[in-house]
Amino acid sequence: MKRIESFLATIEKVFANMDTRTFWPLNGGQIGAYFEVAEALDIYKRLMALRTRKDLAAIAKLLPPPDILRNFIENNGLIGLKVAHQLKLADIDSRARTDYLLFLFDLLAEKTQNDIFCHDGKNLLLTQGEIDHLLATMRWQVVEKTLEQKTLANLIITASQFAYSLYYDIYMVGGFYLHGPYDVARRFGRNAILIIRDYHNLKPHLLWPELRLDLNSLRLFTIYRGLDFKINFANHPDSTTSVADKLIAYYAELDSRRLKHDDIPALTDKLEQLATIQARTIMAWSDHKKVKKGAEIAYYLFRNFRIATGTDWSPPIDVKQTIDSFGDEFIKRFHYFEAPPGLAHWRKIFDPRIDYY
Repeated sequence: MKRIESFLATIEKVFANMDTRTFWPLNGGQIGAYFEVAEALDIYKRLMALRTRKDLAAIAKLLPPPDILRNFIENNGLIGLKVAHQLKLADIDSRARTDYLLFLFDLLAEKTQNDIFCHDGKNLLLTQGEIDHLLATMRWQVVEKTLEQKTLANLIITASQFAYSLYYDIYMVGGFYLHGPYDVARRFGRNAILIIRDYHNLKPHLLWPELRLDLNSLRLFTIYRGLDFKINFANHPDSTTSVADKLIAYYAELDSRRLKHDDIPALTDKLEQLATIQARTIMAWSDHKKVKKGAEIAYYLFRNFRIATGTDWSPPIDVKQTIDSFGDEFIKRFHYFEAPPGLAHWRKIFDPRIDYY
């Protein structure tokens, strides 16, 4: 089971660099435990039904972007099936879970251009032909001053914070994900790389109908020289060097239109104001209400897939009833006051071949 071992190795890497105590507004266990069985079984049944009548490529097209699929796997996608089996809610044993996980890996491979586990520190979603087209057609803004670097860095930080305020830490890929680094040395010289920050859904009206924002998406194409930059399976970046001062050029796109450099400060201010409002709103809620919104966010990430396979996207009534019936039980159980579980725990949690959860 080479792919299973490779997956477990990447899970260890993810959790070795992650402190779940810092997750805002609650961590994954505090939120996901309330609906992990319902969500996991829902997607499992839909995919198994599709598997009997569609080919891999056709199924992959129905699914959300690969980083949302990865997020599902590392949250409720596998653990929920283990719990369902243990509670005798579904007969999905270790063999069936392993087969299913390998199927999810096959689907991921259809949607990516490199190692699906990101062991090479890359998350490549575009082909070389697509990258060449971007390099040739975009009006790249060459960065000549430190102030320009700081201006873009402020936008990146603020837009990311806003995305977190919409989707929580654990589901942030619903609004924002990174991909790259792409080698662009042929266009920008030695040691030049392209990192794309895709804020693909900054106006999730179905989740936040009261949100007042006149834009839907923001894409930042950033060229760096001499930057050591890696992206892991959880879409978390890692760099051994400072980032902002390595920027040499960029292209910013707001709702598919070029964003001028002079317009960046105003956009940054707007997003900062909205992020502050969002954060204050959520922190004023009870933890119980935060969990309910977390369930909505999790289901929202697969909204198009659910609609395409025949139902409304929102959490069913039994999910809401389950959250109410358990009260604060999982919020308290998974509140790590000291240290979160060690790597051996996470490795066993994500091993489909054993029943441990």
